[in-house]
Amino acid sequence: MSLNSATGILTVAHAKPNNKVRLKNQSKDVAFKSATIPRSVAERIKELIDKHLDQVRYPKEMRMGLDGESYHFATITPKAGIRYGKTWSPESPPLATLVELVYALEKLPSSSGSVQTEAMQQLSSPLSAAETAERKLH
Repeated sequence: MSLNSATGILTVAHAKPNNKVRLKNQSKDVAFKSATIPRSVAERIKELIDKHLDQVRYPKEMRMGLDGESYHFATITPKAGIRYGKTWSPESPPLATLVELVYALEKLPSSSGSVQTEAMQQLSSPLSAAETAERKLH
């Protein structure tokens, strides 16, 4: 998923089941859908992800698990370049609420018209929850 906070364009890429995302002109295994969200919402989301990326610390030893999901977050900024962080199956705020926000965002490009308006309204709750959880850290 990518979100351009300057334009509010959200693009979600879904790999077909059991297929890996392929690069270099092999996008037939990946479905791309996009939606436009209000720029103010896009900027709030970017700010939230940036705050989480400010807290990224790398462990001295790598841990692996077999019963969860990895979530990867990245932003590109003119001054800092690419900033990246990941988390594995977060169960508590603030990362769990950030993941809930991502799932809410994924629903937007699949909806249209009044359904998209409803999806935008449903985005408000996880966005507010993620912002609240982030504020509690500081």
